[in-house]
Amino acid sequence: VATGGEKVILAARAAGVDEDLDVIDLGDVGGWPVVVPLPPGFAVGHLDTRDDGVVEEADVLIENYRYDTMEKLGLGYKDLKKINPGLVYCEISGFGRSGPYREQGGFDLITQGMSGLMSITGEADGAPVKVGVAVTDVATGMLAHGSITAALYARERTGKGQHIDLSLLETQVATLINHASNYLNGGVV
Repeated sequence: VATGGEKVILAARAAGVDEDLDVIDLGDVGGWPVVVPLPPGFAVGHLDTRDDGVVEEADVLIENYRYDTMEKLGLGYKDLKKINPGLVYCEISGFGRSGPYREQGGFDLITQGMSGLMSITGEADGAPVKVGVAVTDVATGMLAHGSITAALYARERTGKGQHIDLSLLETQVATLINHASNYLNGGVV
C-alpha cells in the first residue's frame, strides 16, 4: 500500500525502532539479527506519539496488538477517527474483537489447528500436521492489503476512513471454503 503513495503508519513500541535509519530491529531470531528496512512511504508511529502530528498525516494505521491495547492507550479507532476522519485503521488480531478468545494472543500455528487446516494436512490416517509455512499470517496479510486498498478507494469517493477488523482464525477458516463446501454438500471430510 505504501508503495502506491499512501502514508502508512506501523503502530510500534518505542524499543526496537530506529526512525533515523528507517528500519525495524526485530532482534535475534534463531540466533540471527533481523533488521527489516521500511519501504518508501512507510513510517513508524510509536504508541505514545498521538499528539506528534503523525495521526493527522497518516492515510493508514496498521496494528496487531492484543484486544483493547490501543483503546487503553487512547489510540483506538474511535479516538483517532476524531483526529483524522479519513484514517484507514487496520486491526489484525488472533481472534477478532468479539467472542470468547478475543483477549488471547494469536499465532499462526494455533489458528492452523483451531481452523481445521492441520486435520487435512499430512497422511490421511496420520496425526494432524502443520503447513510448512506461516500460511495463516501470509493470507491475513494479503487480506489486509486488499481490505486497505478497498478502503482507500472508498475514501476517495466519500472522504471517510474505515475501521478494518481482521483475525487470523477467520482468515484461515475462510481459506478452507472448498473443504467446508465438500462437507456441507456431500458429507465428504
